[in-house]
Amino acid sequence: MNHIEIGGVQHPLLFNMIAIESVMDDLNATDFSQLSEHVNSAMISKSLKFTRICAHRGIEAGYRKLKQNNPFEDIDDLSLYRDWE
Repeated sequence: MNHIEIGGVQHPLLFNMIAIESVMDDLNATDFSQLSEHVNSAMISKSLKFTRICAHRGIEAGYRKLKQNNPFEDIDDLSLYRDWE
């Protein structure tokens, strides 16, 4: 399993089918071609939202696999984390 470090703390990161489905649901995407609309440097706000959603859902899946509680309540909680390095 991969990890992501946030504020000096390593969090598990897993992109399984549930995580990918959750990302698509969060973005109201019905197919993979619609995901490309969110990864567009011309639309930086969409790209940032896509990145934040992917990070949260990947961390959520990682903690679920480890059977541990996700310290981030939701996507907004992750983006408000005060100790980003």
